[in-house]
Amino acid sequence: MGPFTMFLLMTIALILTPGADTALVTKSTIVYGKRGGTATAVGTSVGIIIHTCAAAMGLSVLLAQSAVLYETVKWAGAVYLIYLGISSLISKSSNSHKDAPSSVDDADVAIGRSSVIKCFSQGVLTNVLNPKVALFFLTFLPQFVRSDSASFTQYLTMGLIYAFLLIVWLLMFVYFIHAFRKWLQKPSVHKTIERVTGLVLIGFGLKVAFEHRH
Repeated sequence: MGPFTMFLLMTIALILTPGADTALVTKSTIVYGKRGGTATAVGTSVGIIIHTCAAAMGLSVLLAQSAVLYETVKWAGAVYLIYLGISSLISKSSNSHKDAPSSVDDADVAIGRSSVIKCFSQGVLTNVLNPKVALFFLTFLPQFVRSDSASFTQYLTMGLIYAFLLIVWLLMFVYFIHAFRKWLQKPSVHKTIERVTGLVLIGFGLKVAFEHRH
């Protein structure tokens, strides 16, 4: 099995593993429809590309070597995830999203630009503020970098492949969730999902906060 095939297999396995980005995409799709879910998915992929460029330029090394910088980013990411989780827990399904679409049919028409930007930003920040993702790219990608060619180009190529596969998977997930959106928007179901999503995000936030560097 060649290095590129191994890279693809490992990438697919990692992408299919549920995480905070999956929880956010689920919430955005239920609340804002396909446009909201897609915006979060795109934001998540952009976050991956940012980490890829950081790893290629050596910024991830700085993050790995500086305890203060690492702790700062780690706690910023943890607080942000916990904030999103608490916001989901205390939201009221009836009026928590004033500009959210009122039905499945107008889901991708009624959503405002501010909501699209909000969903996109959440996707980006969830990835960028997770130092474990930076360290992962610092240790994962170098395994497949050949010494006989430019490392930056290889890093960028692999990062773009990773981001492409990630967004393909998340968009498939968005359309899957959207297909059941009418049922998921029922008050009792929606409230339950909001609570579960909130707990999941808080859980990921606490995991980031109390996880140690290796």
